[in-house]
Amino acid sequence: MASNNSTSSNPTRAFPLLDRRPSFIGRNINQPIDNFLSTFRRRRGGNTTDSCEGSFETYVPPIPYDASGAGTPNFKYKSLLYYKELLCDWCYAIPHSSQWVVFIEPHNSNYLNSQLVNMKEYEPWYISDDWDFDDYVNKLNSTESQDRIGCIFCMGVSEAGIQLDVEHKGGVGGYINGFSRGTITAGRSDHQPLEMVFRETNCSYSQYVIRPWITLAGHKGLHARPQSEDIKAQITVFQLGQTDGIFDSNIIRKAMVYHECVPISLNDENLDYEGAELIQRQVSWAYSDVTVRNMNEISLLGGEADIT
Repeated sequence: MASNNSTSSNPTRAFPLLDRRPSFIGRNINQPIDNFLSTFRRRRGGNTTDSCEGSFETYVPPIPYDASGAGTPNFKYKSLLYYKELLCDWCYAIPHSSQWVVFIEPHNSNYLNSQLVNMKEYEPWYISDDWDFDDYVNKLNSTESQDRIGCIFCMGVSEAGIQLDVEHKGGVGGYINGFSRGTITAGRSDHQPLEMVFRETNCSYSQYVIRPWITLAGHKGLHARPQSEDIKAQITVFQLGQTDGIFDSNIIRKAMVYHECVPISLNDENLDYEGAELIQRQVSWAYSDVTVRNMNEISLLGGEADIT
């Protein structure tokens, strides 16, 4: 009987015929290297012996700058150096939020002081010591505490922002189909109060100056008065910038000026026995307008300063 085992079949099989002719490399390997490469480039589509095309070479894009490190840096080439150069420019240098001073300048300081110490004319009093702090007011509003380096009691200022209100209009009967409604301005928002934080000292600036000032404004109102009876003030917040010189004075980089200012609120004071800490009082100011001044060429001590 015949066997079905495949092993009994003929194990011999034919291999495919191989091209034993010399290959391109074999036929040209003994040629000079320049001739060999130029021939290979032409096979790959190159036109000249200077072409960069060919399987033996990798295309390298041209260097857009001097590889030795010379050249002007930009955002693609030496970007960190470019960023450093920008920061060294006065206009692009980063300021510090802690470098500022504030000046509170009454329009008529003599009249204002005389009214602050005369609260008995406006408020009830019971003994002669009530509202009797003439010496304190003069000390707290002196040149040393207000005019030399700004108000020495102020610890922080929250600059007022600005907002423009807008409305969306369009459509008929509330229907706009697939269209977007147009945007129109609806006026500027009201001025936000100027917020300031004052440090408490033995002679309390918040109680001897700010509290009677708020009381006085409540009695007299905020309408315009002659210069001789003006109780308003101008508040200027100078924001400073440093210079390269170690002994140079700071430069005023900008100034926010608040006009026709009057204090309108003084926050509560909480006393306890938990531990000693610095007492701070927050005061809100009303004002009529705010302007921004470019003062980056004026030093804090006066005069021009070189910022180049």
